[in-house]
Amino acid sequence: GKRHGGPNGPFDVNTKATLGMINIGGGATHVRAFTAALNIPSMHHKTIKKRENEVGKKLVEVAEQSCLDALQEEKDKTVEEKMQQDQQTSADPQGEKNTPVPQPVNIGASFDAGWSTRGSGRQYNSDTGHAVLIGNKSRKCLSFSVKSKRCRICENADRRQKKPKRHSCHKNWSGSSKSMEPAMGVELVGKVKSDDCHVQEFTMDNDSITISKIIEAHGSNIVKKSDTNHVKKNINTVLYKLNTVHKELRNSTTCNYIRRQFMYAIKQNQENPQKLEERLSQVVPHMYDDHSNCGSWCKHRDNPNQKYMYLPYKKPLSNPKLRQDLEKLADQYKAKAAQLAYLGSSQANESFNNTVSSKAPKNRYPLAKISLLVPK
Repeated sequence: GKRHGGPNGPFDVNTKATLGMINIGGGATHVRAFTAALNIPSMHHKTIKKRENEVGKKLVEVAEQSCLDALQEEKDKTVEEKMQQDQQTSADPQGEKNTPVPQPVNIGASFDAGWSTRGSGRQYNSDTGHAVLIGNKSRKCLSFSVKSKRCRICENADRRQKKPKRHSCHKNWSGSSKSMEPAMGVELVGKVKSDDCHVQEFTMDNDSITISKIIEAHGSNIVKKSDTNHVKKNINTVLYKLNTVHKELRNSTTCNYIRRQFMYAIKQNQENPQKLEERLSQVVPHMYDDHSNCGSWCKHRDNPNQKYMYLPYKKPLSNPKLRQDLEKLADQYKAKAAQLAYLGSSQANESFNNTVSSKAPKNRYPLAKISLLVPK
C-alpha cells in the first residue's frame, strides 16, 4: 500500500483509518471490531496511538489556521458594517463619503465552555475542558482552548517512581475543573486581542467570575451580554423551585406559559430598557386577568371573554401567594432591564459543544482524545 514520510514510513490507510476513528468518536477497540467484521487485518493498539499523535498535530495546525482566517473575516465584516453605517451619516462637501477604517476593530463574540465528563450540578471533576470564541458576524470559531489535568505517561512514571520518558505532555492545568472556564475565557480574548482588533461585546452565560477575570485582564471596555437561552433556563429554575410550594407549577403547561410570557416581554423590547421595564410590570397582572395596564399586544383588553388557551382549563391564574412570588421574579428582572434589553446568543457555542461530544462521547473515557488538541 501507499506510504508517506519515506519508503519505510507509515501506511496511508492506517493514518486515514485513525482519522476516521477520531471523527466518529471511537477508539482502538471500535477500529478492531470494524475491521474484523470486514475480515481484514487490523492495527495494533500501539500503531493506532502513534497515528493518533500524528493526526492530532495536523488537526491542531488546521484548526489554528482556520481560526486565523475566521478572525480576518470577522474583522472585515465588522469594518464593512461600520463603514456602511458611517456612509449614511457623514459626507464631505463634494458629496463623497468619508469613512476611515476604524482602528482598532471592535468585534463581538460569544463564549461558552464544555467539559468531557457530565456534571451532576454539585460536582464538577472533569479531567479536560474546552472552550471556543465564535464571532457574531462570521459565526465562525475565532480561537479555541483545551485544558487537561492529567497525563497518563507522567502518572505511570510517578507510580513507578521513575523519570517519565520523553514525550509530548498534554497536561497544562493544575487547578480545579470549575476554574478552567475563567482561565480559558481570559486566554481566548488574549489570543484575539491585538493592535488592530479588540473584543468589545462578549456574550456568555451568567457566570460573574469569568467576566470579572476577563475584564481584570483585558480592560473594562468589554461589554458583557447575557445569553437568551440562559435567561430562559434561569426562569425555568425559579419555577422549578417554586413548584414545591405551589401545586399549580407542577403542571408543565402552566410553567411553559409563565416562561413564555416573560420571554415575550424580553424579546419584544430589545434595545429599549425603559419599555422593557414597563412591559415586565404587565406580565403578572395579565396572567391574573388584570389587563388595565396591558398594551396593544393583549387580546384580553378588547375582548374580556377571550380564553387563556395555554393555561389549564383555559382560565387565568388565581393563587394570590403564587402571584406574590411571580411579582418578586418580575421585580428582579425589572432591576436588570438595562442588561436584559441587550441580549446575545451563544447557541453556536452550544452547537459546537454538541459536536465535540460526538467526537469524544462523555460516556467513554475521553482524556486521550481531547488532549490531542492541546496546542503545543
